[in-house]
Amino acid sequence: MTDIILVTVTALVGLGTVIFLILNFSRRRTMASASHELQNVAKRMKCSADSSPDRMKQCSPPRHLETEELPCSSGDGPSASGLASSKRETHPNAYKEDKDEKKNFKHGVFKKISRKNGEINQLSKQKIKVMLSELKLDQRGSGDVVKARLKNHFKNQLLGEAGMETTCTQRRYDYICVIDFEATCDEPSPPDYLQEIIEFPVVLLNTHTLEIEESFTHFCKPVINPKLSDFCKVLTSITQAQVDHADTFPVVLNKVKEWMDSKGLGTTHTFAVAADGPWDMNYFLNIQCELSEIPFPEYAKRWVNLSKAFSNFYKTHRMNLLSMLTTLELSFKGRQHRGIDDAKNIARIAIQLLQDGCDLQVNESLQQD
Repeated sequence: MTDIILVTVTALVGLGTVIFLILNFSRRRTMASASHELQNVAKRMKCSADSSPDRMKQCSPPRHLETEELPCSSGDGPSASGLASSKRETHPNAYKEDKDEKKNFKHGVFKKISRKNGEINQLSKQKIKVMLSELKLDQRGSGDVVKARLKNHFKNQLLGEAGMETTCTQRRYDYICVIDFEATCDEPSPPDYLQEIIEFPVVLLNTHTLEIEESFTHFCKPVINPKLSDFCKVLTSITQAQVDHADTFPVVLNKVKEWMDSKGLGTTHTFAVAADGPWDMNYFLNIQCELSEIPFPEYAKRWVNLSKAFSNFYKTHRMNLLSMLTTLELSFKGRQHRGIDDAKNIARIAIQLLQDGCDLQVNESLQQD
């Protein structure tokens, strides 16, 4: 009996030791992972703190500002967000429709598309350009760009022949509002320097005509740092007089909303906001609304990150504005780092994406603590 008790106790002690070791190992891995994550965040935060506004947009954002790929906006109604509500997301039988979409991929047309893609992958860039010329399509762009353009041409052709919807026959939004803020800055930038928006441009892109229909821009008067640094004036070409005679940000934001309403955005027409990355909304607009003690505009809480859409569609690494233009073999038009000119060039990239068959949709959302 004593031997049985002794064996039982020994077994329990051994089991307890194993459990302790497993828990201790798991805790150490969690702590190591957390430490590694904090180091990465610190490095990225240092990058943004030590950079000018232009370079800061090119830095990798802190992880809490990065977002996963998002589906089309679910929409909170025209008065709430102004974004187009996708039929798939708002439909009462959304789950059923998702299942039907998966069934559609069993359609024979997708095998044809796959075979065609394989054939195009074997072609040289020169051969692809010859084919694009014969099809009277744009031949500009890097190898990745022209390859994606040719693939999507045949994809849309085959889908059309099969009687299925394509990105050419159905646009997700009527309009895209391209925004690119300019803000106060200095070089070197003090660690506690708060950047205030000094230019608020909006470029209205009609997704059906693929043309810039109209643009809106207003300067904003900074309050915390009312005097522009020499660095800021040279970088943006915005003068001290222009901001001195401008309205404060809350007034300009209200004018933007009135302008959008006058275009029927969110009521008569569906629309989405677009920018060349996460920074304009997550950083500049977010901080400005806190400084001005006003609510963050609903329509800007979700937007199209064109840099992300560009890299996903053309299968490239993530790029800034100039790199995207270069990859498309387009030159910058206007004055770099001037908000309205930057926004117009971002709109040109959006137009090229739409022409090549990209289904531009909301893929970024506001990250709040």
